[in-house]
Amino acid sequence: MLTLEPVIVPATVSFIWTPEDYERFAAERPEAEPWPDNDYGSTQYFDAGGRALVVITINPAQHAQGEVLDLIDTLTHEAVHAWQAVREAMNETEPGPEAEAYFVAGLVRWMAGAVLPLTRS
Repeated sequence: MLTLEPVIVPATVSFIWTPEDYERFAAERPEAEPWPDNDYGSTQYFDAGGRALVVITINPAQHAQGEVLDLIDTLTHEAVHAWQAVREAMNETEPGPEAEAYFVAGLVRWMAGAVLPLTRS
């Protein structure tokens, strides 16, 4: 599990890609959805004491036989949902397009750096 705590926004983004890590997370958050067994990934939002907690899960079993591009597609899709949650946590109704693009691109790079090496084994 990776956790990104940007200083400038009231949100924490966590990225989970193993059922074991998700199980540990969900034990502390009874409102968490189940592990996405039959889905490529999901994004959930929680209130964490005045900060938004955004949890992105990617199911590697769904990507095991797939193309790397499918994984990148899922990472990008979930990164956009994370951006939507962070934007809401900041009460930002009209963010600039560059802010949105940089956030999503940075988040995809961060997540891809964690999971792409696993696809090369």
